Amino acid sequence: MQWNKGMSDDETKSDSLPEVVSILARARDEVGKVIIGQREVIDSCLIAIFTGQHILLEGVPGVAKTLLVRTLAAVLGRDFGRIQFTPDLMPSDITGTNVFSIQEGAFRRRARLWRQDLRERQAFSAAPVFGQRAGHPDP
Repeated sequence: MQWNKGMSDDETKSDSLPEVVSILARARDEVGKVIIGQREVIDSCLIAIFTGQHILLEGVPGVAKTLLVRTLAAVLGRDFGRIQFTPDLMPSDITGTNVFSIQEGAFRRRARLWRQDLRERQAFSAAPVFGQRAGHPDP
């Protein structure tokens, strides 16, 4: 089994426990090559990702939070995006907006960071409430 966002419930339910354990161990080893001495954090992140949960990483600047998320995305073959929450953040900065294309004569969706598989939200409390709501995982 290879972790894949597009897998159906039947496919994920049919995986054997040893196979899942093997995948988690390989992912842990790969991430551990970049993130040194944070095995418990790596394990917690992998468990949350594989069980479809959200993760809140807190820490002072310089403890490799961004590097961890970027590395997890690379190891798992997923997209990574980083959102810097600022006081002037607008919901469309996260979710995207419709833009009229003169060439096509129609509106086209211009996606933003919300489309990323793994997103890092920086300084979440600095954004106004409507910006925070757009950045919530379940809008």
